[in-house]
Amino acid sequence: MKGLMIYGAGNAGLRDDLPMPVLGMNETLIKVKYAGVCGSDVHPWHAGIHYQNNDIPYVLGHEFVGTVVESNDDGKVAFKKGDTVVGNPIFWCGTCPACLAGHHSYCHHMKTTSTCEGGNGTFAEYTKIKSQSVFPINKDIDLKVAAVAEPLAVGIYDVRISGIRGGQSALISGGGTIGAMVGLAARRTGARVLFSEVNDNRISFLNKLGFDAINPAKCDALEKAKEWNNGELFDVVYEVSGAQPSYDLCLNAAVQGGTFMVIGVTTVPRSLFFRFVVTKQLRLQGVNCYEDNDFAEAVKIINERVLEKELKEFVTDVYPIDQAFEGYMRAMDPAGDQVKVVIDCNPDDS
Repeated sequence: MKGLMIYGAGNAGLRDDLPMPVLGMNETLIKVKYAGVCGSDVHPWHAGIHYQNNDIPYVLGHEFVGTVVESNDDGKVAFKKGDTVVGNPIFWCGTCPACLAGHHSYCHHMKTTSTCEGGNGTFAEYTKIKSQSVFPINKDIDLKVAAVAEPLAVGIYDVRISGIRGGQSALISGGGTIGAMVGLAARRTGARVLFSEVNDNRISFLNKLGFDAINPAKCDALEKAKEWNNGELFDVVYEVSGAQPSYDLCLNAAVQGGTFMVIGVTTVPRSLFFRFVVTKQLRLQGVNCYEDNDFAEAVKIINERVLEKELKEFVTDVYPIDQAFEGYMRAMDPAGDQVKVVIDCNPDDS
């Protein structure tokens, strides 16, 4: 089996001799069609570790759409062999305090498809996943749209946790895949959304989605943002880029009593002037992935074609699995015009 393996910082490559995943009880084997490259797939290249698991090497990837090959379960599932499916790639322990409280998003022992024992990531011809985490996709759905179910679930969760309401204002700093998904989810609540983004290609992408955006490298971002918001600061700010200037902008742009959502994952420390957090009495909220109901909501949105036009804009680059490494490198280009790079893990399948 072919798969893109990470060995350490600056060291990854395609293998064609990987073993097929072996199913445990209540697990399902998936033939992967498209697998998206996420920012968390990039961190091991730079830092040599996975942010959830230090074990290396492993097959990268956790976003996917594919076809059910076989399932080892009790038959009480919502899918059958041959169905097109996506899957929640998070493996939780079910026994830690967070899990017992129903918060799988911060399970103390969380793993993903790429880091679970005996599993492999989705940059491979086949992967396995918990049967209870498999969701059927309607036959008439564009597979490239289905491929972004996982990042859509992230956006849905982030917005839900932020508590933003219709009529409120949101500033999102960082207009990549996750930032844009947050924007789509926030707009569905009726909130007014402005983006701050330094990459003009991404600004063009955000404009295609119907969002306004400012470039902080070309203007006084705080003043421009306030001008857009009728002279007011923002009810909720979402930091998605992980860059220090982005943290500074969000802190200054948040209204008194507002919410500062920390979403961007960094591999180096960032600073925050906590005097402003105190004097503005801000709610500072971190988020990690999503819960089951958020993933189910993302699948529902896709199957009902609610955001089909917008979601079609995300997949900008498709690389066959034999060029998976090239696609991986393309996804890391900070100046590129790519949004979501996906790997076609079985290019011979139409």
